[in-house]
Amino acid sequence: MFRYSILCVLAIIGCLLADQSPRAIVTMPASMPVPSAVPKLAAPDFPPNNSVTFQSKRANELFARLLKNVGNQSPKVELRFWSSVTPEKKFIPAAYTVSDKTIWVSAQLLNESDELLTFLIAHEYGHAALHNNPLVQKSPQKKELEADLYAVMRIKKSSLDVAASVDAFCAFSRMQEEGSRAAGGDPGKFDSDHPSANVRCDAMKRLMRILR
Repeated sequence: MFRYSILCVLAIIGCLLADQSPRAIVTMPASMPVPSAVPKLAAPDFPPNNSVTFQSKRANELFARLLKNVGNQSPKVELRFWSSVTPEKKFIPAAYTVSDKTIWVSAQLLNESDELLTFLIAHEYGHAALHNNPLVQKSPQKKELEADLYAVMRIKKSSLDVAASVDAFCAFSRMQEEGSRAAGGDPGKFDSDHPSANVRCDAMKRLMRILR
């Protein structure tokens, strides 16, 4: 069943990438300012200097539930949080996977629901599980869609509420896109690595119908 699901994921991604104009979501917590220009942090610079880093018992419990029945071949990944304010107001993503060994999540997300936190952790774990081979070249947008759909399957396989997690993420994503537009621009210019919220959410809901 899981192998069939992966084939469905690849088919959905192929169809989506064949006919879409690249747009993007802004993956920042709502309380953070939206800058006019967004230099992306390279992995070696993440988390930013002057960050306070820590772990969260609540988040680790969610992570442990996500990893239930994950299998011995899956990557061993640590979950950590950071809290910082950069004077330059640089773009800092809500969550980020570094070297496929650490998932960094913004401390501000601890104020969000378990459903949203679960999805973002599962999405980043998807990057660690799927995108750890430097010899395999894929576009950033394809990687984001793959991680989204991996998250759907991982949440469902963990017997968590996948519909609630996807709904929470879609609402979060659309809110951030609106914030980017209000700041004066096309979200596609804010972060071209990500497809639009509509594309991502449509893909996940299509997969959820297949997995019923």
